[in-house]
Amino acid sequence: MTYSIIGKPLVGPDVPPKATGAARFVDDMALPGMLSGRILRCPYPHARIVSVDTSRALTVPGVLAVITGADLPLRKYGLAPNVAADRYTLAVDRARYVGEEVAALAAVDDDTAEEALDLIRVEYEQLPAVFEPEEAMKAGAPLINGDGNICGRVAYQTGDASAAFGRADYVREDIFKVEAVTHAAIEPHGALASFDPLGNLTLWTSTQTATWVRSVLAPVLGIPEERVRVIAPSVGGAFGGKSGVFSHEICAALLSRATGRPVKMVCSREEVFAATIRRHATNIHLKIGVKKDGAILAMRCRVVAESGAYANMGPASISYTAAFLTAPYLVPNVDFEAVRVYNNRSVCGPMRGPGSPPIRFAVESQLDRVAADLGLDPASVRLRNALQPDTTTPSQLRITSCGLTECIQEATAALAASPRSGLACSAFMSGYNLPPYVPCPGVVKVEEDGSVSVFVIHSDFGQGADTGVQQIVAEELGLPAEAVRVRSGDTALVPDAWWSFADTFAIGNAAQAAAVQVRNEIFRFVAERLEARPEDLTAREGRIFVQGSPQRGMTFQDAARLHLRRAKRPATAQAQYCANTDMLHVGQRNVSRAYSFAAQAAQVAVDLETGQADLRLVASAYDCGRALNPLIVQGILEGGAVMGQGQALSEGLEWLDGQLLNPSFLDYRLPTSLDAPQVQPILVETVDPEGPYGAKEVGQGSLQAAGPAVANAVARDAAIWLNSLPIKPETVLTAIQRGET
Repeated sequence: MTYSIIGKPLVGPDVPPKATGAARFVDDMALPGMLSGRILRCPYPHARIVSVDTSRALTVPGVLAVITGADLPLRKYGLAPNVAADRYTLAVDRARYVGEEVAALAAVDDDTAEEALDLIRVEYEQLPAVFEPEEAMKAGAPLINGDGNICGRVAYQTGDASAAFGRADYVREDIFKVEAVTHAAIEPHGALASFDPLGNLTLWTSTQTATWVRSVLAPVLGIPEERVRVIAPSVGGAFGGKSGVFSHEICAALLSRATGRPVKMVCSREEVFAATIRRHATNIHLKIGVKKDGAILAMRCRVVAESGAYANMGPASISYTAAFLTAPYLVPNVDFEAVRVYNNRSVCGPMRGPGSPPIRFAVESQLDRVAADLGLDPASVRLRNALQPDTTTPSQLRITSCGLTECIQEATAALAASPRSGLACSAFMSGYNLPPYVPCPGVVKVEEDGSVSVFVIHSDFGQGADTGVQQIVAEELGLPAEAVRVRSGDTALVPDAWWSFADTFAIGNAAQAAAVQVRNEIFRFVAERLEARPEDLTAREGRIFVQGSPQRGMTFQDAARLHLRRAKRPATAQAQYCANTDMLHVGQRNVSRAYSFAAQAAQVAVDLETGQADLRLVASAYDCGRALNPLIVQGILEGGAVMGQGQALSEGLEWLDGQLLNPSFLDYRLPTSLDAPQVQPILVETVDPEGPYGAKEVGQGSLQAAGPAVANAVARDAAIWLNSLPIKPETVLTAIQRGET
């Protein structure tokens, strides 16, 4: 079928303001009488708070309020109201990591706030700390949060792994370690809170989860949700790092209520690194059993992931590790267990494909070793085990469309001239099956001038979600894209939803359903005027007309006015999409309505004298369903490849006794434009029956295979095996010296 808007490389409505500097981020905002907020943070990894003296800070001219944990109601928060609620806004009895919030203040300007912050005196009693998850699990380890240091456990068995290992022609075991990395969004976290005289709060915050913030913030403040409005203005990158609720958001609100004036808090880069969230450091023990032809019979996997001092997403991340251990392959027998462990470091949370990149590194590295040991081609092993369309896996993933085989073939063909290239595959979910099963809403309204407004709750933080929704609704109503305005990231605009995730799939389905309702409602009145049946009408290029007789019709604008006159109201519809409604019969392990697949191949050149790996080329083949906007999909694939490059070769948080040593872009080694390789995006369009116009997820899955592909390329080029990320030059040299081939 030929579409007018879908599949076209349109420039999104967010691009011009960002390119020209007109986009307004939190730090660009100002309100009359606005105060500057600051947070005092603990300098120790584990300490009892003996006393906090704020008296000197309060004497500084221009300081209007200072708060501590002792001043606040004892209301904990976490993943959601009453879910994984294990921390206070400001530490009350103990601080559990370097950077934890102890006190906060508001002053007339930044300099006054900084001066006063230095005058707060805190007496600490340092406590024993534990940093490595395996140590934290041992008997006698310091208790960090609650009665034990295990804050999440996921386990499942499919088939009989022990028996399958006995039937295998070849069995291999390896241990892998992936260090923690951070999101490194360009814009730091920030929030601006303003209470009005009636006790209503408006919070502008750099978030990808506006309703999540509202649902947690309201009970912590002790006010009804309907008195809280959360707005996400332009968001300068997120990658999962701006999901959930942060102490600076709550502190800004508390200080605004205390002073009666707006309060803005913007985190420094060091605070973003040390005191927001990061990806989990993960240790993986993986065992695989295969036949001589490379067919996988069984996997046994044990995962230990650090949590940091608080739960945040809790078991959810390791649940995704469980779900995507075997995906994208058909593995009949699996024995899996993962634990998430409290330790005295900053909190871990979701990051671009939660729980998936570490396990993909382990599985994809091990498959290359299996191929080498059996004398098989790495691509052939993956093709032998690749999932196929219309399959329900032994672990109950219901696969609809699947272009993995084509992805593998396309990626390997792109680097056929490089015999030492590395290959890796991945799969990820579109939409999600995650409690509390809150549907994603969308509202479509036809304005009096014939333009269309779409109201959705997601935040567009660079992934092109607004553009995708704009194209879906424009196509459905037969309008040019510029006639559709998308308003997003504001809890006052739409009914309740939980958070922004896989936006174009979930929100796109809701917006499309609402657009269909609006179109059908308008068609009824137009059909009556044209003396035709509604089902004989079509909408295209701004007109509604009888199919086969384009002269019998009217402009969409005239149709909107006709509806307004006859119905006495604008054409408006609301629809919801819930990934779970039709999934429960499959079982709780099916985490999505559709899955995207990828194969990424990488070419590197390793200097055997220095250990430096130079990434030259990445071919990224991605099964995206239908590409709603190929330009955006290609950009996402390029970004995922470069992010994977960084996490494979240079990025990693470095610690000394709980103190983060590299909390800046000077010391945290992000790839720059000078380091970025040539990226060849390859779109494999399978057109999924569950997605809006057949679209599937792209943003999260485009990272998963990139790092493992680079790691496998380094391993092949240097003729070594590598068991940890990142692969720094010293890692390569050590492996060469030890003869780890």
